Amino acid sequence: MSYYKGRVWNESITIYNRYQTLVSGKTTTKWNRTVLSDCFFGHQKNQVVDGLTIVSSNTFIVRIPANSAYLSPEEYYALATKTGKFTINKGDIIVRGSVTDTLADNDSGSALLTKYFGRAFTVNRAVDNSKLTYTGHYMASEEKQWR
Repeated sequence: MSYYKGRVWNESITIYNRYQTLVSGKTTTKWNRTVLSDCFFGHQKNQVVDGLTIVSSNTFIVRIPANSAYLSPEEYYALATKTGKFTINKGDIIVRGSVTDTLADNDSGSALLTKYFGRAFTVNRAVDNSKLTYTGHYMASEEKQWR
């Protein structure tokens, strides 16, 4: 890891992957918690035109170094046992730091977001940049627009 990257990619994050299973004929939402280290956790300034008004907002952005435990969402959802693996997809929750909270089946995650307000967000945008030379990573953001 480069000197610069080591100075700014120094955060631990906890990612809660949301997935659905079929239990007794009913769809159940479940959560898998994974703690990752050497990540970047920061803010990004966004501006959106709303009619005639420009609305500015700060959104969270996370960058996770390319990792052998990462699977595409399709591969991840197909796994019977998700322990030790993670993905990034819309609806997942990311918390800054290593936390041990668990989410019950069919939990929306709103209590977790409230508890860690200011350092947690719901993923709305995910990008796989793992093929970049020297800086391969996965990016997650709460940005509302998909590009």
